[in-house]
Amino acid sequence: MNERQRTILSRLAEQKEIRVKHLTQNLGVDGISPKTGVTCSDMLRADVSSRAVYKSEKMFILTDSSKIGRTAMSRVCTLDHVNCLITDSAISPSAKDAFEEAGIPVVTSNP
Repeated sequence: MNERQRTILSRLAEQKEIRVKHLTQNLGVDGISPKTGVTCSDMLRADVSSRAVYKSEKMFILTDSSKIGRTAMSRVCTLDHVNCLITDSAISPSAKDAFEEAGIPVVTSNP
């Protein structure tokens, strides 16, 4: 994303913040962990995603298993905002158990 796109995205996020209500948010992430929550490596994307999360009634995280247990630079939200984690079947049993113990259902799919 270039600087012009970032500026436009930031302004749109600020303008739409009051007017847009998301019923469901499907979010791709750069990291998700029971300790640090949902994270992203791009600060602007994390900010826009965070605004969407807090305006959503339900949030589904879509990520491949390589991002599970990782922590990226910017926090999007804590796990209490996550309704479901959708990932591939390579998720470790211990990671799956940790999310389910935190009250987050984990749905897996074969690649």
